[in-house]
Order: sequence, then structure tokens, then C-alpha cells
Amino acid sequence: MLSSPCKSNHKRIRYTILFISTIQVSLAMWAMSSRGGTEAFISVWSAVVLLILCIGGTIIMRKFQSSVFVGFFMGSVVAASQMFFMLFLIICAYIDDRLRYDLSVDGERLTGFIFLVQSLMLGSFAAILAAHRSEILDQKVSLEEDEGTYEAPQHRTVV
Repeated sequence: MLSSPCKSNHKRIRYTILFISTIQVSLAMWAMSSRGGTEAFISVWSAVVLLILCIGGTIIMRKFQSSVFVGFFMGSVVAASQMFFMLFLIICAYIDDRLRYDLSVDGERLTGFIFLVQSLMLGSFAAILAAHRSEILDQKVSLEEDEGTYEAPQHRTVV
């Protein structure tokens, strides 16, 4: 079972990812109304990817805890982390272009910072998920029980 400091870090990272996701959705709304089509598409696409990742991760971690599904989720988190890092690099190049034409770059800097933080948070979440994959798979989570009890995995001792 996960130790309590690791479990609290896992929850803290998960809630931070959800918080940044809500900021990303609000940035997508702002970009749709005030920026061009490229920035609006990037913001909306990243918000949709985060939404799908959050919903899919919740379903996988609560209902389908098999090695295939957890591995698929871990790969999805790594791919999303790499996507956000690439979006950060694209936004950096876009900032250089806007500076060349003496245009405002405040919104782009905020968006780039959010993309970088999201990439780092998703990467650290994937690392924690990979480190504790076997412990996650050992948990028996039952949503059908009304009691909400947890059945600890049976460890065999070899003497």
C-alpha cells in the first residue's frame, strides 16, 4: 500500500493538475474571444485533451484497474506531458514572432508558463504512477459495496 506521505503527494499533484486544467479551460475561452485561430485551436485542443485525460484517468483508476488499462493511462499521461512541452516550445517561437512585430505578448507568456507547468506536473504524475504501478494494481477497489471498506492485498510470507 502507498505510504501516507506518498499518497498525500499523489493527491496534491492530482489536484494541482486539475487546478491548472481549469486555468487552461479559462485560457481557451479567452483565446477564442481575443486571439487568432491558431492560438484558439491550441488552447481549446489542450483543454479537451486535459478533460479527456482527467475523465479517463478517473474511470481507469476507479473501475478498470488492470495492467493494460493502467499502462494505457500511464502512456497517455506521458504523451500529454510531451504534447504540453511541445506546445510550450511553439508558444515561445510565437512570442518571438510577436515581439518582432512589436505586438503584445503578455497573454502568450502566461499561456507558455501554464503549458510548461502542466508538462512538468503531468511528467511527475507519470513518474509517481510508474513507481507505484504494482501497488495500484494490488488494490481491490469495489464500487458496488456501500460500506466503502478497503480490502488490503494478501502478501505471502516465505519462510
